[in-house]
Amino acid sequence: MAQRVACVLLLVLGAAAHAHATRSLQQQNKKAPARQTVTPAVCKNKIPSCQAGKCTAQGANVICSQCRATYVRTNGGQHCVCPVGTYERCTSGSCSCVQCEQGFFCTGGVRTARNGAKPMQRGARRSCFGLEADSKSTTADLAAKGVTTAGPGAKQASECLPMAGYIMPMTWTQPAKCAAGTWSAGGTRDASCTPCPAGLWEDETVFSSANALRTSQESVCMVPPGAYLSDGEVYSCDQGTFRASYVKVSSPAASKCFSCPKGVTTKEEGGATSMAACNVALPGFNINQDTIASQGVDGLGSAEPDPCPKGTFFEGGAVPADGASTCQPCPLGTTTLSTGTSSVANCGVPPGYFLDATAGKLVKCPTNIAGQGYYRNGWARWDNTAVQDTDGTKACTACGAGILSAWTEADSSGSDNTSLVATSADACYIEAGWGMEKVPGTEDPEQFRAAICPNGTYSAQDKRSFGLWNQPCMACFPNQITLRLGAINYTECTNAAGWGVFSADGSVAACPRGTWNPAGSGTACTACPAGRTTDINPEDMDTAQDGQEDCVVAPGYGIPDDVQLTGTASDATLPPALCPIGTYSNGGEIGTRCTACSASFTTSKNGTQGADNSACNKCIPGYGRTDSKAAVSCSMCSYGFYQTGYNGWDALNHAGDGEICLACPLTKYAYVSSKGQKELYDSEGITFSQGSTTIDACTPRLSQQAVHAGQVWGLPDSVFTATQSIAAEACVAGCRTKSDNGVSCFAEYDYATGKCRSGTMQLAAEGAPARLLVKLIPSGIVSGTISAVGAVGQGSEMGSFMGSGFIGAVSGSKSGLYRQLDISSFSAADQSKMGVPLADDQGVVASMPAPDAAAVEACRSWCDKNPGCWAVTVISGTCTLRTGAPLLDVRSFYVNPKPGSVPAGV
Repeated sequence: MAQRVACVLLLVLGAAAHAHATRSLQQQNKKAPARQTVTPAVCKNKIPSCQAGKCTAQGANVICSQCRATYVRTNGGQHCVCPVGTYERCTSGSCSCVQCEQGFFCTGGVRTARNGAKPMQRGARRSCFGLEADSKSTTADLAAKGVTTAGPGAKQASECLPMAGYIMPMTWTQPAKCAAGTWSAGGTRDASCTPCPAGLWEDETVFSSANALRTSQESVCMVPPGAYLSDGEVYSCDQGTFRASYVKVSSPAASKCFSCPKGVTTKEEGGATSMAACNVALPGFNINQDTIASQGVDGLGSAEPDPCPKGTFFEGGAVPADGASTCQPCPLGTTTLSTGTSSVANCGVPPGYFLDATAGKLVKCPTNIAGQGYYRNGWARWDNTAVQDTDGTKACTACGAGILSAWTEADSSGSDNTSLVATSADACYIEAGWGMEKVPGTEDPEQFRAAICPNGTYSAQDKRSFGLWNQPCMACFPNQITLRLGAINYTECTNAAGWGVFSADGSVAACPRGTWNPAGSGTACTACPAGRTTDINPEDMDTAQDGQEDCVVAPGYGIPDDVQLTGTASDATLPPALCPIGTYSNGGEIGTRCTACSASFTTSKNGTQGADNSACNKCIPGYGRTDSKAAVSCSMCSYGFYQTGYNGWDALNHAGDGEICLACPLTKYAYVSSKGQKELYDSEGITFSQGSTTIDACTPRLSQQAVHAGQVWGLPDSVFTATQSIAAEACVAGCRTKSDNGVSCFAEYDYATGKCRSGTMQLAAEGAPARLLVKLIPSGIVSGTISAVGAVGQGSEMGSFMGSGFIGAVSGSKSGLYRQLDISSFSAADQSKMGVPLADDQGVVASMPAPDAAAVEACRSWCDKNPGCWAVTVISGTCTLRTGAPLLDVRSFYVNPKPGSVPAGV
């Protein structure tokens, strides 16, 4: 009926629109009457939705030329109405056209509305529930009643749609709900709900409420209790299964029924709908009346009975009425392979066991009886006599002599997963360090035996080796040993003490002398520290050098004296040093020290080797051989001799041979006077003491004073005690004689008068208050030099003479040698005349304070550097450089005391 009303309404509205269009066309063909302005009040009364100022009078009608926003003109401007899909809504006297809400439809205003039309003609909202004008309901109100639209802005009743769970009959003003077992997704104008596929049905507990909506196949059409879904078909649950609830078709659980708990089943097929139907006991399960009773009236309920434990069985049938368990123990203590055994035939002896029938128990195969282990594989029936024994040596299989067995394989006798047994030859083993071989002549079955690997061999395995197979001991390389029986790896093949590894393949050789190696090091021999060697025959295995303590001090080396010896093997760690010159060593002990040569003897080099003082083949400096070379004897060099010590010269009579005391060089002087007289003077070299060690200690006993002819000492007359008219040679000889008594002699010879004057002075002790230090010329400076000095007269040129072996006096030499004479007994005036004070061009005297020995030494050094200085005086703490006085054709001589004649202390 409602649909028919809607159709009639649509026809009426269409006819009105057509009539309006026809009248508009007719009016266009007529001449429009003149328009007149109307008042706003008249405009609002006639056309309320016309925009202000847009109304005019045309004949008896008021015409609007422009409607307010949201409105449209109709009937030639006689009115303003809402367009289709909207309706007029007024709030506080203000009206406008708004969009039609979802669940409603709006046909717009009447197109033939004229001046003064009623509000309903300007546009009204109609409800999809009842199709009547409705200004109060909301979208949610209509959705609750089962109707809606595709969205807001519906324009006609045909746009009304049912909600999910509803349908719209052909004649309707209200939607209808889907009945049980049917459903509708809504959104279409279907006239009937969709039924569930065959076998599926709704869960009545879910849809028991009158407000329940059946909105989808997924939520309505479910697999019922006692059934399952397969390939789109619904089937009853099989025997031993059940389903107690509805389940969605999309659920994985829909494809199967639940199995009965282990040990029970259902009586027959028929779609069991609860676990209570699982009340039939199966063979192999441990069930009794108490188990059943504990589940109440539903029988076993949700409980899952235990299977018969290992060692028991149940063949099925009625549960004992006396409350006993259905499971029975296996005979003679035997067991089963698994739980849930259903027959006594499955009771047996598991692998790794034998049956002690007397004791009625299973016993593991022994692992070691008389050095031999046993194993047994496979299950055997409980009544098989071949597996019955008292100790297992017959029922179990022997591994072989020397081969033990271990419980290493899974024990299938019970529920203890940690228990292990020996079930096969894989349980037989030999320890690391043992070898195994097949017993000759055994084929089927093969038999094996084992023994510990002897010295010089090793096991092919470095840990326990399981299984029966040939695994002989392997031989080490030639000359290698092992340090024990039962070596477990080739790495134990090693060197013996005193032998070392010298190649990549591990081959060994005896340590050469000077090296050592402990047994088993596996390395090359270690060299003894520097200065040490070994004193053992490398080929003598009984005295092998196997440690650093075998490194004795090498010949020519010794432990330094400042290093303390302990007398223990730790002394072998002390570093020796080359024996210094003057010591020797023959080595041979870990703490050997160098032995000092006896007094006056020394050696020619560091590191001298020797067992006694015969190794000391040189004399110390200042000493020399005094007999044949065969009879070694070193004595102190006498006066006038020196020995510098050995410095590499092995030829005798040469400085540096370390054996012969060499005589100080002979010095020759020549003088040619202004009258052409030539005088020659020879002077032996002397030393101040015995045991001189250098040629620098040699000085001529006789020396001329000055380079220039005609220079005298400048000494006071009190020094000279004798004046004679004698030849120059006699003058010098006389002075030499005087000096034989331990005094120094000064002589001056005047060639013009032929007179000689001389005098002596006593030697001074160190520190004397007044001393004259005469500068001497070392023989080493003048030895081998040739020089002649001619007398120089006034206005004449110097004449010269050069002859082999001669030298003129050289007063300016840097000698460093001074003879210290005592002038304390002289008067102060005479002391000041000990030579002429040396002064510079300005007359400044060369003197310096000399409060101590160091200052005196500095003063002497000053004299060394000054060519004109022949002596220094040290008087009252002042040191003054001295020179001579010029005199034509005069030569001055100084003669040192005879060696050995000088008193001690001076």
